[in-house]
This record gives sequence, structure tokens and C-alpha cells, in this order.
Amino acid sequence: TLFLTARKYLGFLSSVKVLAHYKKRIAHKVSFEFYLNYLLRHLKPKRFYTGNKEDRFALIEKRLCNENRIKTVCIPHGLEYAFKMPAGLVGNVFYCNSQYAKDYLEKLYDGKIEFVFDRSIVSQMFSRHVKTQKEKQIIFFPESREWEKNLAIIQFLKTQKVSFYVKLHIKDSLDHYRPFIDESTLINDFDDAISNSICLARKSTVLLEAIYNHSIPIAVLVDNKDRAYFEFMFPALNDESIRKVYSFEELQSLLKG
Repeated sequence: TLFLTARKYLGFLSSVKVLAHYKKRIAHKVSFEFYLNYLLRHLKPKRFYTGNKEDRFALIEKRLCNENRIKTVCIPHGLEYAFKMPAGLVGNVFYCNSQYAKDYLEKLYDGKIEFVFDRSIVSQMFSRHVKTQKEKQIIFFPESREWEKNLAIIQFLKTQKVSFYVKLHIKDSLDHYRPFIDESTLINDFDDAISNSICLARKSTVLLEAIYNHSIPIAVLVDNKDRAYFEFMFPALNDESIRKVYSFEELQSLLKG
């Protein structure tokens, strides 16, 4: 089915490449579907909770739960997207990361899903429950993709002689940022980094997490692509608690203030 669909839209040669790329993913998808179907039919739960939003596993969960008349509740892993998914989102009930995201998605999906924003639930999702009396430190949270953009921010902070620490993404590497920072600049404990800090990030869930951990989130949007993603791709980030800077000059002014 995948081959025929790809050939229809992409041509024969490209469809072969598509199949080569997806062959392992197909096996993974089929295995997931088989065992989930087995569990649902034998356990017969009244509710099914998932963190998947719109990927292939989410769509399997959605279809199988519908077939078995099981109510689905989505507590999403990651940020909601601002564009309408061809197959929709998973969940009869979908918990949103902000009030703006709830209002936005309700209009986008025409009432087919019950979207909920509950601050107490979001707080439980994001709060690390760390009680600290430390003085607020500046922590930069680089993203795993496009590390060159992270490097530009680090270089700016260094040239301005700003005292800061870096919490690397698990898929990132310190080697990307040498010789501007070394091991002494890193903070390894995420709970400590996100709590009672001034949190700098580009367009990340970290900005929302900071709100619920007594931190000050600052979105550094000096790159046009980052700015577009922040403003048009992730509605949950449209939160008044997140401060936004669109140039290094603005960042410098905010940090000095």
C-alpha cells in the first residue's frame, strides 16, 4: 500500500527509496498494532491514556480504541502543532499546554475533540517539585537540532561577559560549542536547571516548564525560522509568562535589567 501510494504521487524511483526508508518503521508499526490490539481486547479498559498526539502510533491507538469503544485521553508529549493534521489528533479528550492552545485547537478541529486546559494538571506535568533558595542563575537550554543557532547565542553571551550555564539536550554534544564553553559551564541536573532560574531557549517546551518551576522563561528569537516556528507552529508558546526577545540587543537589555 505504501509503495503504490508513493508511486502515485512521487513516481517509481522515488517510491523505491520511500519503501527502503520505511521498511523498518513498517515492522515497528505492525508489531505495535498487534500487541496493542491484543491488550485492548483482553484487558478491556474503560479509558486509554496516551502521550502520542499525531504520529503513526497515535493513529493506531485512535483507530483501535474506536473499534473497541474505549475512551481515549491524550496528555501530549511535546508541543501541539498549529496546523490541522490530516487524520486529526488522538483523544476524545485532549489536555492542552496553555489556554491559548486550547482556544486555538477548538477552532481548528471544529469541536470534534474535547480540548481541556487545566492549570493544576499542567503544573503536575511540568513541575519538578524542587524547593530551592538559590539565587537565580542564567541557564541556556540548546535544542538538539541546528546547533549552529545555539552556538550563535552562546557566542553572544560570552562576548557580553554574561555569567551563564548550559543544560545540553541529551542528543546534543559539548563538542559543538568548544572552545566557547567547557565542562565547567555545564549543568547536568535538569531539575536543578529548570528550577528558580532564568531560562533561555529558542522554541522549546522548556519555556513552558520554566513557568511551573518558579523560573523566568525567555524565548531567544533572533533567527527568522525560529521566530516563525514560535509564532505560527506552536500555539502553546503563546503564553504571556514567556518573555520574547527578537535581537541580541533586546536580550542584552533584558538580562542587564
